[in-house]
Amino acid sequence: FWKGCQGCRNFDILQRNNYKMCLCTGLLYDPAQKEVAASSFAKKVVKPIIKKKAPNKMYKK
Repeated sequence: FWKGCQGCRNFDILQRNNYKMCLCTGLLYDPAQKEVAASSFAKKVVKPIIKKKAPNKMYKK
């Protein structure tokens, strides 16, 4: 849940709070909540974008 916060300047405070609250966004971690699966619309939109991130063979460095 907090992996995206590792580069944040407030990450040390998050660690001292035992990963209970994010200072930047005000997020609260509730371990009882289940992760929500992405909707089919999100899968259709995000998946093609990720596929296009492959390196272009024409522009090799």
